[in-house]
Amino acid sequence: QYLKAIPNISIQHCKCHDEKDRVLLKQKIAQYYVSEDAFENFAKGTAVAMMAVTVAKISGRSDFLFETEFVPWIKLAFDIGQTDLANALLHADPVAWRKNSGLEFMVLGSGAGPGRVKFQDHLNEWFDRYLQPVLTSLKLRSVKPEALQVLGRIRSQVGTKMSPQMWDGLVREL
Repeated sequence: QYLKAIPNISIQHCKCHDEKDRVLLKQKIAQYYVSEDAFENFAKGTAVAMMAVTVAKISGRSDFLFETEFVPWIKLAFDIGQTDLANALLHADPVAWRKNSGLEFMVLGSGAGPGRVKFQDHLNEWFDRYLQPVLTSLKLRSVKPEALQVLGRIRSQVGTKMSPQMWDGLVREL
């Protein structure tokens, strides 16, 4: 379902209960994003990336699962024109990560813990090295600089005690 839905992400064709919702959506996109096309491209790219990360976790169980569950996300990235994303996905090797983690065979119970941690470390390394730079670049091309500045200020405030007035001020900036 997701493989078919993601290429069809479209502001023009989204289903809205009330047409006023589409107007509001377009206003918010114009406020935060460079264009509607940039928003749609950003939404498609991040959706493909996040689904691929999720699928990588199960597709490492066998070459067959990798081919049937993960490879379609690479193809989709190419199909929607996200070549950098597709190339980053090509660097994933969850079957090898699983073998290198000692999870070649079904391991149950406490014995699986260290292998799962090692597998997750491989996944995180791949994400940080290949996917994160692509997603950051996509965000920088899609989101207006002023929106990124406000989000940066909000991010710097996370974990600190903020008064409702401070939150209101940051939200108004958006």
